[in-house]
Amino acid sequence: MRAYEKLGMRTRINAAAFGTSGGGSIMFPEVLSAMQEASKSYISIPKLLQKAGDRIAQLAGVEACYITNGAAAGVSLSVAACMTGKDDSRVHQLPNTEGMKDEVIVQRMQLNFYELMVRLSGAKIIETGLANRVYPWHIESSINERTAAIVHFPAYSPPTDLPLEQVIEVAHRYSVPVIVDAASEFPPFSY
Repeated sequence: MRAYEKLGMRTRINAAAFGTSGGGSIMFPEVLSAMQEASKSYISIPKLLQKAGDRIAQLAGVEACYITNGAAAGVSLSVAACMTGKDDSRVHQLPNTEGMKDEVIVQRMQLNFYELMVRLSGAKIIETGLANRVYPWHIESSINERTAAIVHFPAYSPPTDLPLEQVIEVAHRYSVPVIVDAASEFPPFSY
């Protein structure tokens, strides 16, 4: 009997790509084999996260990678990191954001249920743009001394929002980090 049937659940066909609520994706046999092999030993999880993150960053061609249990946790941790920087005392202070940058800009048209992950870190969401269009000046006028980051949700981007490239261009002018929830866009390379 299959594991889900034991729980009285029916499986389904996932036509939504890598969507979290649909189970993400089915694991390749090589992944299951590696998991089975890894389950036979104890190891330092912080060191494993660092080594595995380094490897994934290398494969993805990005600067750095931190592995989380899903996109929601990744968004929350990324926002927290932008607010606290490398200050451990601030990390332990969260979700109390007193004395730190705690505003996160999100395009109004991209607001979705993942905005809760931004708020869980203690951040305040600053909605920007019109209900049907966003211009660079909308984001620019929302940036201030309390801005910790801009979060971009590509999966919830209508054609009239500000494209990521332009968001990055504005953010870089003000040295503001951009967090991109690209879980549904990844992996961009062939596997």
